[in-house]
Amino acid sequence: MMITLARAAGVPARIASVYALGVEPQDFHAVAEIFLGGEWHLVDATGMAEEGAMAKIGVGRDAADVSFLTVFGTAVMNGQSVKVAAA
Repeated sequence: MMITLARAAGVPARIASVYALGVEPQDFHAVAEIFLGGEWHLVDATGMAEEGAMAKIGVGRDAADVSFLTVFGTAVMNGQSVKVAAA
């Protein structure tokens, strides 16, 4: 919604997939990236993460551009482990 409203107001915006400190479970988290003052800013509309606590994984026009997996046919998840820590 934030991306749509920003674009409607004439502000460039895109979706970003991030890892963020404090988000549970630690997995991909979708946030808006808004272009203001000559630079892109990550904005989490959920309030779960602050800009400085996010590691950007990918950006795009919509969720299809930043999907971390596309599967055709049968797929089985064998396991997953993600750990995000402050530097």
